Amino acid sequence: MDRIIATPRLELRRLRAGDLDALHEMYSDASTMRYIGAGRPATREQSAEALLAAITQYEQYGFGLLATIHIETQELIGRCGYKLWQIEGKDCLEIGWMIHPGHTGNGYATEAGIGLREHAFHVLGWDEVISVIQPGNLASIRVAQKVGEEYWKDWSTPGGVRVRLYRVGRDGLGTVV
Repeated sequence: MDRIIATPRLELRRLRAGDLDALHEMYSDASTMRYIGAGRPATREQSAEALLAAITQYEQYGFGLLATIHIETQELIGRCGYKLWQIEGKDCLEIGWMIHPGHTGNGYATEAGIGLREHAFHVLGWDEVISVIQPGNLASIRVAQKVGEEYWKDWSTPGGVRVRLYRVGRDGLGTVV
């Protein structure tokens, strides 16, 4: 079964090869990619490589990036999920979201984020989740706050991108005791 998480309006499932066209539509959009990685739109080849990497990472870790499917239409409206980071020598599980520009402003990112948080705590067994957000990405910062995360600190990714880290613990607080 591909479905990992179900929310009232969304199904979060494993990515598959047939998702390439919908993912590339998002990954090639400059406004969508502005705050992702280096901030540049992807070529179709780069989108295919990212999809293959996501599928491989899921197989390796048992979690990873997921397709965000609107339950009523069965349309892929985004990509969300998990990414593992090493921060200060500790494994940290990121929850992240990306919604197709035609579907933003409907609360889907928040709904997916809450589903990811709860799944991370109650199924995957993590005590804390983080979000890695570029400082200008005010929409994602608002989503992180709605998911219950609080600002933790500024950080640089291994690729040298300056980001802000947000986090929430299983106890609902911004830090784990």
